[in-house]
Order: sequence, then C-alpha cells, then structure tokens
Amino acid sequence: MGRLILCHTKKAEKPYYVKAMNLNLYTLEELCYFLYDNLFWIDETVINDDLFAWIVTELQLTKLKDSLEASRGSIKNFVMLILKYAGYVSQDDMEDASRLLGELGEQSDFDKTLGRALHFLQCKLYVEAILEYKKLAENNENEQIDKIYNNMGVAYTGLFQYKEAARCFQIAYKQNQDQNIYKHFLYAVAMLPKEDTLEFEEDLQEDYVSLYQSDMQRALKEQENKKLSQLYEVLRYKEDNQIAKYYKGLENLLNDWKKEYIKFSS
Repeated sequence: MGRLILCHTKKAEKPYYVKAMNLNLYTLEELCYFLYDNLFWIDETVINDDLFAWIVTELQLTKLKDSLEASRGSIKNFVMLILKYAGYVSQDDMEDASRLLGELGEQSDFDKTLGRALHFLQCKLYVEAILEYKKLAENNENEQIDKIYNNMGVAYTGLFQYKEAARCFQIAYKQNQDQNIYKHFLYAVAMLPKEDTLEFEEDLQEDYVSLYQSDMQRALKEQENKKLSQLYEVLRYKEDNQIAKYYKGLENLLNDWKKEYIKFSS
C-alpha cells in the first residue's frame, strides 16, 4: 500500500516562475515535485532570494523561515529541508536525493553543466540541452569537445534542424574520427534538400544517400526479424499445448504492436 501524503492547503496567488523550464509553481507539493525531479540541474538560478521570499510570503511557511535562512548558501541543505518538511518523498528517496546532491556539490562547474545537458537530452528537452552544450562548447580546449558536439547534434536532430545537426556532427567528427559520429553526420546530411548539402561536400566520403537508405533498410529488417522471432516463440507455446502461455504471449505481443502502431501514427 502506498503512503498517505498530507497536502498543504495553501496555494500561492502569485506563482514562482522557473524561467529555464517555463514553469509556474503554485503549491509546496509542486515545488517538491519540481525539486526532486530536477536534482541534476538545480543551481543558484533556482535556489535564490526570490524563491526564499516566495516560500515565506506566498506559501506563508513562516515556520520554515529561520531554517531556510540558515540553509542559504547550501543548495543541498535548502532542498532537503523543503523535501523533509513537505513529506512528499519516501525516506529511501530522501536518502538517494541527499546522496546525489552531495555528489553534485563536489563536482566542478563543467561536470555539473555536462550532467544537466545530458539530463535534458535524455528527457527530450532539446532546446535546454542545446543551451547547456553551447556553454560547454565555448571552451575549445575541452577534451570532450567531440562528445559535446555529437550530443548537440542529437538535440538538433530531435528538433528536426538537420542542417545545424550536420554542422555539429561535422565538428565532432573532425575532433574524433569515430565512425558512429560520421554516420550521424551522413544521416543528418541525407535529410537535407540537395542545395543545403553543398557546404558539407568535402567531408562526404561516400554516397551518403545510399548508405542512409541501406542502414534504414537493415534496421527495418532487424526489427521485422525480431517480431518474427517473438511470434515464433509464442506459436511454440501452442504447439507444446501450453495454451495459457500461448494466449498470454499473444496478448502481450499484440499489445506491443498496438503501442508501436499508435506511436508511429500519432
């Protein structure tokens, strides 16, 4: 059985606006959810004087005022105090959050930014990821510059901005002649109109359109082979007279295909 959580009734008349997420927060529970779900990138732009004032005045949590005041200067202490007061997360999750914030507190600014960028990318927050990767790319002597530009290219691809993606992959490949990066570059160029590919010609070492089409066909074939393998496994249950497993397997398989169809057609 899940835990019962006593919600705080006060709702702010004036929300706290988180600019980086374009997000308005109205309640203590919303604040806790936001903090806990975004531990990777919480910094002084979030934990600041405005947030302190909003908690005290808008949420009227005057009992927390002295404790919050004492915790200012420590992002970890500030966040943990809010989470503990609200009782929003379990004890195990509190311990995990405390450990993660402790680790983040020991990281360099570069590593923190890198972690935020990857977090945004994995969450498909592509614009936010690009902004973070651009900060990292300002240091051209960075040893991870190839990874930074490769991931920035992935983010641009998520926004269907294939020309910018191709430029990023091109820079990444010049830093590190990795064939996976080169394929990313070719795929991005293959998505462009012919007239937009001219600036990349000197780095196009092969028929990028044919390579892209060949790889896509191979991927589709592998996907179809996987489906056939799954179907064959389910049919074997029927041959072995394991009827319950057969119907259960068939149901699961059809549900998976249905989800895939919905995702493809939406």
